[in-house]
Amino acid sequence: MRILALGASGAIGAYVARVLSNKGHRVSVGDVATASYPFSAGKSDIQFLSCDITDKGALEALVDRVDPHVVLNFAII
Repeated sequence: MRILALGASGAIGAYVARVLSNKGHRVSVGDVATASYPFSAGKSDIQFLSCDITDKGALEALVDRVDPHVVLNFAII
């Protein structure tokens, strides 16, 4: 399953993203963070994509790019 996790650079979102990835799901993280931490450390099958979810056009482009079956929102606005 393709999963888009928004705001998943935080502790809870990163944990959930790793669990889902370990279960075989294709996880993409969209976050405003400038670095892909915690997904840059070590081997990770999780794709990090920079996106400000308050920018409607950027969010629509992200959803079009990932084409997720499920969107999870861990972002704080």
